[in-house]
Amino acid sequence: MSLILIASYSVVFAQGTGKVTGKVTDKKTGEALIGATVLLQGISKGAATNVNGEYALTGIPAGTYEILVKYVGYQNKLISEVQVTNNAATSLNIILDEANTQQLQAVTVRATFKQESTNSLYAQQKNSSRISDGISADAIRRSPDRNTAEVLKRVSGASIQDNKFVVVRGLGDRYNVTTLNNSVMPSTEPDRKAFSFDVIPSTLVDNIVISKTATPDLPGDFAGGNVQVTTKDFPDTKVVTLQVGISGNTQTTFKDFKQGSVQKLDFLGGFSNGSRQLPATWQRLNYVDYLSATAAQQVAVTQRFQNSFGAKHQFKGYPGQNLQLTLGNTKIFKNDSKLGYVASLTYANNIERLKRDRNEFSFNEDAQPTFYYNDNVYNFTNTIGGIFNVSYSHKNSKYSLKNTYNNTFTNSYTERTGAFVEGGPVTLIQGSQTAPERGGIISSVLEGQHFLPASKINIDYNVSYGNSYRKQPDQRVLETFKQPGSNSFTVNLSNFNQAAIQNAGRIYTDLTEDIYGGKFNVSIPYTLFKQPSKLKAGYLGYYRDRDYTATVLGYAIAGGANGRNIPLTNGITADNIFSNSNLSQQGIALFTLPGYNISYKGTVSQNAGYLMTDSKLSDDLRVILGARVERYEQKINQPGSKLPEQKYLNTDILPSLNLTYALSKTSNLRLAGSQTVARPELRELANFQAYNFVYDYNITGNSNLERTKITNADIRYELFPSAGQIFSVSAFYKHFVNAIEQTNQGNQTFSYANAPNAYDFGAELEFRRKLDFMGSQALLKNMTFYANASYIRSEVNVQDGAPTRPLQGQSPYLINGGFLYVAPNNGLSVNLLYNKIGPRLNFVGLLGARDIYEKSRDVVDFQIGKRMMKNRGELKLNVSDIFAQPVRLYVNYGNTKRSYDQSTDKIFQATKPGRNISLQYVYNF
Repeated sequence: MSLILIASYSVVFAQGTGKVTGKVTDKKTGEALIGATVLLQGISKGAATNVNGEYALTGIPAGTYEILVKYVGYQNKLISEVQVTNNAATSLNIILDEANTQQLQAVTVRATFKQESTNSLYAQQKNSSRISDGISADAIRRSPDRNTAEVLKRVSGASIQDNKFVVVRGLGDRYNVTTLNNSVMPSTEPDRKAFSFDVIPSTLVDNIVISKTATPDLPGDFAGGNVQVTTKDFPDTKVVTLQVGISGNTQTTFKDFKQGSVQKLDFLGGFSNGSRQLPATWQRLNYVDYLSATAAQQVAVTQRFQNSFGAKHQFKGYPGQNLQLTLGNTKIFKNDSKLGYVASLTYANNIERLKRDRNEFSFNEDAQPTFYYNDNVYNFTNTIGGIFNVSYSHKNSKYSLKNTYNNTFTNSYTERTGAFVEGGPVTLIQGSQTAPERGGIISSVLEGQHFLPASKINIDYNVSYGNSYRKQPDQRVLETFKQPGSNSFTVNLSNFNQAAIQNAGRIYTDLTEDIYGGKFNVSIPYTLFKQPSKLKAGYLGYYRDRDYTATVLGYAIAGGANGRNIPLTNGITADNIFSNSNLSQQGIALFTLPGYNISYKGTVSQNAGYLMTDSKLSDDLRVILGARVERYEQKINQPGSKLPEQKYLNTDILPSLNLTYALSKTSNLRLAGSQTVARPELRELANFQAYNFVYDYNITGNSNLERTKITNADIRYELFPSAGQIFSVSAFYKHFVNAIEQTNQGNQTFSYANAPNAYDFGAELEFRRKLDFMGSQALLKNMTFYANASYIRSEVNVQDGAPTRPLQGQSPYLINGGFLYVAPNNGLSVNLLYNKIGPRLNFVGLLGARDIYEKSRDVVDFQIGKRMMKNRGELKLNVSDIFAQPVRLYVNYGNTKRSYDQSTDKIFQATKPGRNISLQYVYNF
């Protein structure tokens, strides 16, 4: 019986069939050709391309075939040596050239499979409508990057700040826009205009493209880049993939690790059981009555809060784990319609220990120290993410529903030691912070595309919903002090109207933002100078609704009594001082802090329309010309306050021009100019302050901020010597009016301000080439060297006559590089990657405060992979940040010299990471 089953299985497998899939495009414009006929010669198999120019030939027995492609007005093309294997998809993208005359249409151009694959890649690279750079899913797979933030630092001219925010051409997050599946994403941060790219796992991404020049059909509020993230769509074949992995950190794994309060559901994303929320008693409280209550009554209310200070759990650090399951398939029907889906679920746990030093110095030239901290930071991070995309295509129409979800929970515990050293005897410090935080995104986009054959008009549209959230329930802060001559540390508590969050307190913040959007585009073809052109018009609108609440509570002496210092003696410790018994014995209660406890509601509405032409003025010259009009309105209300509504309304006309001249079949010269804007974020306009434990600074808004107007100019030469290889050099210039920057105002306060005038110019170089030109050895044929570098200079002209300085967040140079070796026969791949950024200005010093820069560091990553089990499995070893150099911020006292000068500059903060080592196994069922 077993032999019969085995024989039956063998027959079924032998009778399996394959498929050929791909896309048909115009050679000159790169546009999809809709309704082209793709025929398999020798057997009666054929298909028509859909609204995206895609086709699929299915049910083909294994063998070598010829494929004939026909389209009205274009030369026929016959492609030979197309190999089809059982139970697999052969990918073949095809380009067609226009017929010179009606008679020439009967001429058939011949090409081989390999030649056509190369030609189509050339066309894709050359025919971009704007200056852009990107990275594909294959390149992402061959890097050790765990999330999209890490991936982005591989893109030419891009870097990452704070491990999650993108910087393009040296310009910080406020000058960049993020779209996910063609839908504008809201800010994920409570204190800045930024999108946190670490919330999107890299394995869910199909490709990332950064557009560096504006066209009217893109959002107009960027100067660095428009970052377009696309998740997976129609799979070529049935996909069932499982990925499992473990990871370790040289500074964490099997070393002592500590955590503050832990809940049972933390390993599932930190969804609370209620114990971290504000107690119901406090939420129902009438605070005016509370202030007039007795000390005992105030203490009784405070006892409703759990005593969750200190390290509650201590253990040896364990390896991190990650798991991903991906399912996908495409069903092709007899009428050339198809239905496809991709579903993926990602789960990861990771712990990391960091060492961080923080120093503060006086403003004067002798830079005397005022205090220092030494922190041990213990981070537990859990991520749950997923996508579910489904698409249906029928003849000249396509519909897609793309859904993305990600939830990241971080439970951070920090132990702090340090001292105040300013002007006299040294006061020692011991402190701690426990900061649970849950953040994430939800994105859903429904889009449609239609092609009208009679008029050849293309229509596309989408409606979208996005949600971002960042919740920080029960952040706990405590610092104790040991005065000179004292034998013990003390907790310094004031009376109720002077409670200090820096000494002892709890913070509850909740940010939720919803964004509703939609857009509509129509493209109408026409002929100009006997060349194909098109007129394109469209509308984009979205509405953002943000709710933010902050409840900041400080411990103080109850009942209106004077403040006092409580010694940590006789059994009282930093871990139990706020236990119910000690609250009663010491008369301690919680009180709100005026100026910190703010709730605000903000709304943003944008309505934008554009009109543009995309014209071929000759065989070699392409011109994209048009303008975009954006009406942008912001409103901020603070319920319960006497402050009036803040309202901001602007209408901007944003013209742009992009020229592409084909110098040869393999090279382009591009020119571009545009007007764009950068607008302040709601938080930056809101009048309240928040406390940051890491920097030990307060952050406050500025209601007088104005939008930034930017003029952009670009030139680029690009050469594609062969498929997958590139050489390009670019130069750009930008002029800013009222550039928005985060500023260091002294007195441990950060805020925001407009710089009147600034400019930014630079050059970029990108190079990717196989090393076979150096010799015929197999090693060189299979090895690729790639690098990109940027040199950038910016200057801000300050009105008060102070020396000029760079823009905030700007790096003077960026370097990315690496070697990739892929052996075609044994499935071995090796990738060595390098990344470095120049010293960039993190915080602008105002009112006598000094500028704070981030020091450059060398980041080297390594991956080795081996395919096995008939190429169904792959084992990958990753080593990230091999040198593990500290991330250093320094106070610039040299003024004219911005790079770190050990003789004059002082380290403001240094964070020491460890090396990350991970092992992953991927199996495709």
